Amino acid sequence: MKITRNQFLLAPNSVIQSQKIDAAGSFSFDNYLVFIGEGCQCTMAQKPEKAAILLGYAVDAKTLVTDSRSLVESFLETLDENPENVLDSVKYWGGRWCLVFRTGGAVSVITDACGLKQVFYYTFIEKGNITIASQARYLAFVYCLPENPSAQSYIEKVQQIDKEYSWPLDGCLYERVKRLLPNHILIEGEKGPKRLPIRRLRLNDSAAEMALLLKDQMKAVQSTGKSAVTLTAGWDSRLVLAASDKSDVNLKSVTLLYQGATEDNDDIRVAREICEQVGLEHNVIRCKPLSPDFEEEYKQHSEAPHTYWIQMSQSIRDAGFGDYYWVKGSCNEILRKSTGVLYNWQVSGKVLCKLFQIHYDNYSDSIIGSWLKSARPFCEKHHLDLLDLFYWEHRCGSWLAECLNESDVASEMFTPFNCRAYIEAGLDVGNKYKVSPNYSLFKEILKQLSFDLNIPINQGRYASLKSKVRCVIKNRLHLLYGLIIQLKPLV
Repeated sequence: MKITRNQFLLAPNSVIQSQKIDAAGSFSFDNYLVFIGEGCQCTMAQKPEKAAILLGYAVDAKTLVTDSRSLVESFLETLDENPENVLDSVKYWGGRWCLVFRTGGAVSVITDACGLKQVFYYTFIEKGNITIASQARYLAFVYCLPENPSAQSYIEKVQQIDKEYSWPLDGCLYERVKRLLPNHILIEGEKGPKRLPIRRLRLNDSAAEMALLLKDQMKAVQSTGKSAVTLTAGWDSRLVLAASDKSDVNLKSVTLLYQGATEDNDDIRVAREICEQVGLEHNVIRCKPLSPDFEEEYKQHSEAPHTYWIQMSQSIRDAGFGDYYWVKGSCNEILRKSTGVLYNWQVSGKVLCKLFQIHYDNYSDSIIGSWLKSARPFCEKHHLDLLDLFYWEHRCGSWLAECLNESDVASEMFTPFNCRAYIEAGLDVGNKYKVSPNYSLFKEILKQLSFDLNIPINQGRYASLKSKVRCVIKNRLHLLYGLIIQLKPLV
């Protein structure tokens, strides 16, 4: 078995010693062996009674430290004997990373705030050990695991009906393998992952603090090398560009032009206008027909590859942006309530499938139903909306994580919204400031960043009477909105 580009596997010595693993590198960690693929960044540090491995890369928005070794060593210094308090050490970290650490005799695993560094784990615990990997198929190979017939049926169906299909939450193709969702910690010897607590920041000015966090995240990543901001007509990419240092000669503004699209579409036109006003060159990458060689490489890199995404990765690499941080506005949707607002008691498995375009069958219903059992009391305790938590743990932790895992074959990605301090600050802001059409919180963040351009965001999207009525129903008339969703057909 080959560990491909930017991928990893960690397994107990006793299990892995007889396996034939083709990897760019390998090393020992406690009683485990770690295998990494080409380009996978990996940093290990040790202190008395403590040790940690950072798989991937991280930047710290509070200290502006970007050196991986310094970050890991600082993490070990501040880590106490309770692994659940690990959040205090990584609250301001951005990037895409998986952190494996030992303290108090147990090994634990956490991911970046939104779980964008994809991690799967083997659920059958033997002698308290853990086994994790960036792709589920690595675990299936190590333990000779069969495919789950229900999962196989599910993925075959969704591949036919949705070009951007996803597994529901922690689901995957193989028996006894699950995805480690964001906001969870996996501890050696425990029965399964635990959800991490939400720490309320109680800020006097949330928008000002969130603007500063975005600016510091961008400052940190821009200091590490070349960055390409993907600019569109929407909110999130505008916020990313606003937070960046536009005077940086290594900063590029880029928009993908998909096959069949023309340069007069809103994403191209608006992005060009923005660049003209801020003095940046606007780079348009035209997507070209797929190269058979690249398509083969891409499909070997992933176990359930999305044909729809191959063209984007090929275009990024062919245009010479493979060594850039591909900076996107992803993850802000956790706070920008695009699915509307419902009371938690209105949310069911079927409602989630309808709102998030998930194929509904016994397989997805079982996984989502299990998630709801643990999510309801958690949301009640931390005063969260179930829809926000589901977006965080499913849409970011499953769909987006898989998207980025596939694109690892071409480039690395960064989003300044993937920071726990930013997410927690935004969750503490009232819903009325985070809904369409006004998105008051994000308007204020742009103002704090001195980026109040006279260029409309998503111009025309909310201009019609029908769209205005839809916004009122989605965001304010919760009982009516819930009834409409109940009547909507399942995917």
